[in-house]
Amino acid sequence: MRIVWDTTECTRCDGTGQHSYNPMHGRRCFKCKGTGRQISRKGAAARKAWTQEITDVCSRPLWSLRVGDVIWWRKRNGDEGWVTIASFAEIDGDHVVMHCDGMLFDGRWDARFVKWDADDRQDIREEIVRRFSGARIEE
Repeated sequence: MRIVWDTTECTRCDGTGQHSYNPMHGRRCFKCKGTGRQISRKGAAARKAWTQEITDVCSRPLWSLRVGDVIWWRKRNGDEGWVTIASFAEIDGDHVVMHCDGMLFDGRWDARFVKWDADDRQDIREEIVRRFSGARIEE
């Protein structure tokens, strides 16, 4: 099961998925990532509430995580996604380096990460779908 956000036709490309040409990316519309759809206001409100709820309920300090745990990773370039913790290396007292799917976190043991917890996530999905018309659960 997954949560699906309400969408509408892209206002930049009028639903075609294409916009002005550039040699590097062709005619791809960057607002909708070439899909022709963008998240609606209702969908955006539901996604914002879901993100906040996930962060509040599933956030864990780094010191409580273990190798093999799956966490949400937000890179500096804006990309984000679920990654698996491969290793930890303690530098000194509260300074640590964590390796995840080829990426590196360099920081303190008290830094917080969102840990994958299927039971909590399902409860949150159901609550968000109940509270917001811009979200639905899809099999």
